[in-house]
Amino acid sequence: MSMPVLFLQGALDPGQQPSEYETVTDEVADGHLEFVQGGHFFHLEVPELATAPIRRFLTRDDLAS
Repeated sequence: MSMPVLFLQGALDPGQQPSEYETVTDEVADGHLEFVQGGHFFHLEVPELATAPIRRFLTRDDLAS
C-alpha cells in the first residue's frame, strides 16, 4: 500500500496485544499506528477516544494534496 494508512488498536484488547503491532508501520510505507485506551471494541466502549485520532489523521497537512 502506498497511501497513508491509520492503524487503530485497543491498548487493552486481551486478544490482540500491543506487541503484535510493533512492526505494522514497517510493513506499510506510510503507516501510522495509534493505540486507544480501550478493549477490542474500543470504538463502542470509548467512541470519543476512537474518533479523535481519526480526525487528527484525516486533517493532517500532508494529506491535503
